[in-house]
Amino acid sequence: MKYWLSTLPEDMPLQCMVLEAKVRWRIERSGCVRARRACR
Repeated sequence: MKYWLSTLPEDMPLQCMVLEAKVRWRIERSGCVRARRACR
Protein backbone atom coordinates (compact mmCIF):
# COMPACT_ATOMS: atom_id res chain seq x y z
CA MET A 1 0.00 0.00 0.00
CA LYS A 2 2.78 2.44 0.87
CA TYR A 3 4.48 1.80 -2.47
CA TRP A 4 1.27 2.30 -4.38
CA LEU A 5 0.55 5.59 -2.62
CA SER A 6 4.10 6.78 -3.21
CA THR A 7 3.74 6.25 -6.97
CA LEU A 8 0.71 8.53 -7.29
CA PRO A 9 1.17 12.13 -8.44
CA GLU A 10 1.56 14.60 -5.56
CA ASP A 11 -1.22 16.86 -6.84
CA MET A 12 -3.84 14.10 -7.23
CA PRO A 13 -7.13 15.03 -5.50
CA LEU A 14 -8.32 12.79 -2.68
CA GLN A 15 -11.42 11.71 -4.61
CA CYS A 16 -9.25 10.45 -7.47
CA MET A 17 -7.04 8.55 -5.02
CA VAL A 18 -10.08 6.82 -3.57
CA LEU A 19 -11.35 5.84 -7.02
CA GLU A 20 -7.91 4.53 -8.00
CA ALA A 21 -7.74 2.49 -4.79
CA LYS A 22 -11.15 0.93 -5.45
CA VAL A 23 -10.20 -0.04 -8.99
CA ARG A 24 -6.89 -1.49 -7.82
CA TRP A 25 -8.62 -3.48 -5.07
CA ARG A 26 -11.06 -4.97 -7.58
CA ILE A 27 -8.24 -5.98 -9.91
CA GLU A 28 -6.21 -7.56 -7.11
CA ARG A 29 -9.28 -9.28 -5.71
CA SER A 30 -10.19 -10.79 -9.08
CA GLY A 31 -6.63 -12.10 -9.42
CA CYS A 32 -6.91 -13.83 -6.04
CA VAL A 33 -10.20 -15.44 -7.02
CA ARG A 34 -8.75 -16.69 -10.30
CA ALA A 35 -5.68 -18.08 -8.55
CA ARG A 36 -7.82 -20.04 -6.11
CA ARG A 37 -9.88 -21.51 -8.94
CA ALA A 38 -6.73 -22.57 -10.80
CA CYS A 39 -5.48 -24.47 -7.73
CA ARG A 40 -8.54 -26.69 -7.55
